[in-house]
Amino acid sequence: MLAKLAIAFVIMASDFAQAGQAGGYEAATAEEIAPGSHCFVLASYAIEQIKAQSNSLTLMQKSFDKVLSMEHQVVAGTNYRIRAHLQPSGLMSLSVFEQPWTQTLEVTEATLTPTDDSSAITTLVGASSHLRLDAAEFAKRLEMAQP
Repeated sequence: MLAKLAIAFVIMASDFAQAGQAGGYEAATAEEIAPGSHCFVLASYAIEQIKAQSNSLTLMQKSFDKVLSMEHQVVAGTNYRIRAHLQPSGLMSLSVFEQPWTQTLEVTEATLTPTDDSSAITTLVGASSHLRLDAAEFAKRLEMAQP
């Protein structure tokens, strides 16, 4: 009987490992970060709004290029961790929380690496200073991006 329980436990653990960690972050597919996708529009909009609120001269010289990677976690809404490439160079790491049924959309963290080969990191939005985004405006942009 104990051996059967141990086998059942191993099978269940294997199923969880294959499905991703329960409650953990799940990596996005190439389709989920492609131009026009939810993530792509979210990153573009968030970076635009961060630039509008920031006094960083370095950031003002940058523009959104593409999403390099994204992970998402379903909680009481969705947490996103997004890495975006900027033009002419640089990276931005974003943490965004979205809860559509309450019109909640906020950047909870954002950091800028000014060049592709730089190790310098500037915190633009920190844990104590979330940046609320206009969820209705984001929804309009998302709708316009859909074919």
